[in-house]
Amino acid sequence: MKKYIVSLLLVMGSSIHAMESYSFSRFFSSLYSYLSSGGMNQVSREPEFIHNLRISRNKFEEQLKVFTLRSTIDDLFNSINANPVLFLEHCYHQRFWWNNLIVRSWFDLSLINRCKIAQIDGYSALGAACIARDIPIGHKRDFIRPLMEHGFELTEKDKALAVIELYDAIPAEQKKKMIFLLFMLGQGNFAILPYDVGKYIVYCIVYPFKEEVWPLPDNY
Repeated sequence: MKKYIVSLLLVMGSSIHAMESYSFSRFFSSLYSYLSSGGMNQVSREPEFIHNLRISRNKFEEQLKVFTLRSTIDDLFNSINANPVLFLEHCYHQRFWWNNLIVRSWFDLSLINRCKIAQIDGYSALGAACIARDIPIGHKRDFIRPLMEHGFELTEKDKALAVIELYDAIPAEQKKKMIFLLFMLGQGNFAILPYDVGKYIVYCIVYPFKEEVWPLPDNY
């Protein structure tokens, strides 16, 4: 039985590494370290790395909320052509354009290239799309995918936005349960279990939330 459990954990481990991308892997490692580092005292705390990401995200989002809904595609094109940074606002307010009509209609390569490099504090159009509000996750992914196919690239700060979206999607009660579980695994007879058991259990709890809210393609 013990051999079977060890074999199962090894298989799970190889599957996890195959599924993880750099951004999600970094988030999971940081989250696991936080959950397992402070015992039950961690229940009422937020990780410092999440706290810092949240401050940066909120500042960026405030700059995107000022938005003028354009009456026509031509009006929208003209405004973005005059100031490509406005394309980030378009991506944040994608609920008005979730079918990505503007991206599919582009023929002006110079405008596309200008929008690719437009940023606000290190965030690109993809970052703005990641934190768009009031839109189903499937539509958000459908909006982001063509942008990346047109050559838009994620910045490190864009990836961090996906991380904070995932962290916030995990209910507080689930976080408390994970902390309690990891605390108990270090006590008494549970301490004889392989070290990675807690990590695999936490992964199995966290990963379904990634499926629900992670806005980036599967290879991220």
